Amino acid sequence: AKLVISARRADRLGTLARELDPSGARVLAVAGDITVEADRLQLVAAAREKFGRIDALVNNAGYGTRGPVELVPVELIRRNFETNLFSLIALTQRVIPVMRAQPARGRIVNIGSVAGRISRPLSSVYDSTKHALEAITDGLRGELKPFGLEVVLIRPGLIATEFVESADHASEAVMADTGPYAPYFKNYHRGF
Repeated sequence: AKLVISARRADRLGTLARELDPSGARVLAVAGDITVEADRLQLVAAAREKFGRIDALVNNAGYGTRGPVELVPVELIRRNFETNLFSLIALTQRVIPVMRAQPARGRIVNIGSVAGRISRPLSSVYDSTKHALEAITDGLRGELKPFGLEVVLIRPGLIATEFVESADHASEAVMADTGPYAPYFKNYHRGF
C-alpha cells in the first residue's frame, strides 16, 4: 500500500514513516493538526500530489475527556467533539469529491470505539463523541453507496496506548476537584 500518515508530532511521525518505508517512496508523512482547516487541505493536496489519488481515508484522530458531565467545562466538551467528530467530518468532506471522481472509487474507515455503544460513568464526553461518530457513519454509508463509496466503522475496545495518560492530561483540571464525585474517581483506573 501507499500510505499518507498525519499527526501533530512531526518527529514521531517521521520516525514511523521511516520504519514503514525507509526509501520514502511508498509512505508520505504530513505533520498537521486535524482540527485546523489549512492542515486538512494540505493533507489532501499532499496525498494527491504524491500518489495522484486517494483510495481510502482512515479517520483515527481522537482523545478522551474524563469527568462527570456536571463538572466538565463546556469548552472542554466542545474541544473533544472538535477533534473526535467535527474534524473527521471536515476531512471526509474534502476527500469524498476526490474519491467520487476516481474510476475505482474508495472507502472511508472511521475508527470508533466500543464506547460508542456502551457509555460509562465519568467518560460521558468521550463516549458521546463516539456515539455521534457512529450516527454520522451510518448515515454517510447510505448517502455514499449510490456512488460506489464504502463507509466502514471499526469499534475497538481498550488498546494499550497512550490514550489513558492523554485522557488524564486533558482532564487534569476536572480531576483535581471532583467534589461529590471523588469516591468514583478513586477507583476509576482499576482495570486499565
